[in-house]
Amino acid sequence: MTTKDEVKALWKLCFTDSDEFTDLYFDLRYKDDINMAVREEGKIISALQMISYPMTFCGETIATSYVSGACTHPDYRSHGAMRRLLRLTHRRMYDDGILLSTLIPAEKWLFGYYAKSGYTPRFGYVMERVNVEKLIPSGSYRVEEEDEASAELYQYFDNRMRERACCMLHSYEDFLVIMADLRLGGGKVLVARRADRMAGMAFVVMDAGSLYIKELLEMEKDENGIYHARPDCWQQYFGYSFLYDYAFDAGTSMATDQFYFDYAGEQYAFWIWRGDYINLGAGAEAGIYYGGGPFWAVDTDLAMRMSMDVYYQGENIISYSDTTWWLTGFNPEYLNVSAGDMSVVYTIVFSDPGMFSAFCAANGKYWNCNPMNFSATYRFG
Repeated sequence: MTTKDEVKALWKLCFTDSDEFTDLYFDLRYKDDINMAVREEGKIISALQMISYPMTFCGETIATSYVSGACTHPDYRSHGAMRRLLRLTHRRMYDDGILLSTLIPAEKWLFGYYAKSGYTPRFGYVMERVNVEKLIPSGSYRVEEEDEASAELYQYFDNRMRERACCMLHSYEDFLVIMADLRLGGGKVLVARRADRMAGMAFVVMDAGSLYIKELLEMEKDENGIYHARPDCWQQYFGYSFLYDYAFDAGTSMATDQFYFDYAGEQYAFWIWRGDYINLGAGAEAGIYYGGGPFWAVDTDLAMRMSMDVYYQGENIISYSDTTWWLTGFNPEYLNVSAGDMSVVYTIVFSDPGMFSAFCAANGKYWNCNPMNFSATYRFG
């Protein structure tokens, strides 16, 4: 039996992956030269693979090694085999000039286990659940399903990943594995195009009647390195709810406020945020919504001139303005920030004088309203 066959048999014994996924992994990803193993009595009792991934880090790209498939035969567990294997693995990484190792614990209790070998939680994500009764595509974009891992698809994927702070990068060969794995799980890649130019990409999977967007790549980066969401992005179809704030604040540091007013028989809310947007960095948002809760709707015709100046510990880190219904700005150079160390100065210029009057009548004690140009300014934080 070859080393590969032994490791594959151990994998099947330890994990519950499908045969299709296991075959995919050992056909496309596994190589003997990235495998580390502990043998006893002539057989492999513990194994893992060291997969090299570059990572964006503080404006540079550094080498890292991802620990995959770490497993020990059930008969040999609780005797230090994996701890010994990790020490050997880390020594080999160090000798190869790799100073950073990553892994994804399969279960919560493993976070504590791997902490004993020097690992600590550093990557985060937030899950949002959205109920959508009707989704109306934007007339500006054409959305298509992509079956092939084309060079164009990979180039867009790679460019967007390289724009993120502290992001693991993938080669084209890795991308082929990602696409194959997605297909095995019944998923697909959706691509948005505007005038035949790629403008967005989503990796999606259907499960039990729900659509899971596993990865969404659509942010735009300006000449100052600041990320912005497009005003005609997918969020316009979902609106907003307090539930999203509760979910997001549970995973990061966030501050938010709302300013309500009535105008022409409709209820409106101007919603603002500041805080830590995980991999996007420190940032802020401002948006106008209508209709009342619990889910506030979006009308893109409400677009008006908005601007923001975002400060972190007194330093101006974002200055941005646009005519939009939703203004956003995220600076990836400032990670793991506290919303308490941030402040934002928002200015909105109403295109409708009547709406300006209604807004200021309800919120004039908070906002500095200027009837000369129908603007309102507020310092948040």
